Amino acid sequence: MKVKEIMSTDVLFLLEDNTVAEAIRLFGKRNIGGAPVIDHDGNLVGMLTDADIFKNLRLKYKQYNISFPTGVGMPSVNFDSTVAYTELKKAYKDLAQTKVKAIMVAKVVVAKPEDEVEVIVPLLVDNRINRLPVVEKGKVIGIISRGDIIRTLLID
Repeated sequence: MKVKEIMSTDVLFLLEDNTVAEAIRLFGKRNIGGAPVIDHDGNLVGMLTDADIFKNLRLKYKQYNISFPTGVGMPSVNFDSTVAYTELKKAYKDLAQTKVKAIMVAKVVVAKPEDEVEVIVPLLVDNRINRLPVVEKGKVIGIISRGDIIRTLLID
């Protein structure tokens, strides 16, 4: 099966000059977790995902919970870091006006419409990504996601 047969063509694009706050609003409106970033000429310049946004939140982990398992000869210590919601809100506020181009991934793994889906699965797994822009002649014409591939398994 070819990528073009199952890719989504209703693609949300971010401009590299969009802010993180704008990206988050658009992600929420479309119920998606990432989008290709394009320049003003429509060329792919990066990819931004909710994971990229989380990685760039400046969080200070507030406390460590130390637990000692019972019934074990030698105690072990687990450190579970937590962050207060107020810290999360502050970190978001600090990041909100940052331009997408500052935190996007610039080296994007892409698919071509004629690629076989079997070729795409290892790219997604090996690169630990959930979606690939589908590019033809330098322009994004679609997106293929893990979900698109899983849904085709249900149909066949």
